[in-house]
Amino acid sequence: MVWCELDPARAPRYLHATVVEAEAEAERLARMHRGQKFYVLEIVGAVRSNDVSWDRVTDDKEIPF
Repeated sequence: MVWCELDPARAPRYLHATVVEAEAEAERLARMHRGQKFYVLEIVGAVRSNDVSWDRVTDDKEIPF
């Protein structure tokens, strides 16, 4: 992923398959936008909230309604 510090509201939209591809994109953007700094980002982790769970009713229990 590539990010430009001068436009922080614009989030990266593309996840490059390799670091080499991301670096090439950063170079391309830097050539188009002289003087702006572009960062090649690395994903270091992810988190997910699991706030829904099911209690399944099996055939041997009566349905409570």
